[in-house]
Amino acid sequence: MARTTDNEHSGHRERMRKKFIENGFDVFETHEALEMFLYYAIPRKDTNPLAHRLLDRYITVGGVCDAPIDELMKEFGLSENAAALLKMLPEMARLYTESKMSHDNIIDYENLR
Repeated sequence: MARTTDNEHSGHRERMRKKFIENGFDVFETHEALEMFLYYAIPRKDTNPLAHRLLDRYITVGGVCDAPIDELMKEFGLSENAAALLKMLPEMARLYTESKMSHDNIIDYENLR
């Protein structure tokens, strides 16, 4: 027999994605941003409870990303891929910042004339 009630979570990821595209993470609570980031490593599971548990333990997103991979896997059940994605976040942020800084410091002499 088919369920007659709508799943309240139906379309949640799509709504979150649209919210991000329209506003960035500025309008998200920290746990929502982490929840959404985890979507890409855990595609078929509600990541909200996991985001809360991670933040309860490590306090900040930085704390979560700095946690040892084996601890993330053993204590939170993350796959190696999911744990590695969290470890990549600060590294990608560093690469982004370095590239922006070096690009922003390039002088366009054509525009100085």
